[in-house]
Amino acid sequence: VLLGKCRPIIGNDPIMYIPMTIFERSRLLRWQMGWLPGKPKPCTNCNRINALTTRSHVNECFQIDANLNMYIDSFLNKLPSTPPKSSAYKFFLKTRWIVLSDFLFQLESICLPPDEIINPDSSNNQPFIDWIYSRS
Repeated sequence: VLLGKCRPIIGNDPIMYIPMTIFERSRLLRWQMGWLPGKPKPCTNCNRINALTTRSHVNECFQIDANLNMYIDSFLNKLPSTPPKSSAYKFFLKTRWIVLSDFLFQLESICLPPDEIINPDSSNNQPFIDWIYSRS
């Protein structure tokens, strides 16, 4: 199972050095390491009885794979190490990054106690999106 989540190329994972907020990086790393969603607890996002926050349930509950049009781990493996040149690929990355960031924040809201959640600042520009558009 874990082998399927590995990057196709041996090297540094772009999540470690591409620009993003510390909260986004933390959520992505915890997702990749299997620490998010964490210990299964009742899901407050859906009305299903006995639904627990397992990885498979949150994928289905939030329909994240459908919203990304791919698996989360596949998207993370496609993150570029340099800003892309193609405007179509920039748009692809931007739209999926917004969906992924929103999903991980909502998931963290369900899985962590309310006092441990840091609400993203809506006035904060998103460093990843600025980075992908930095090359003309």
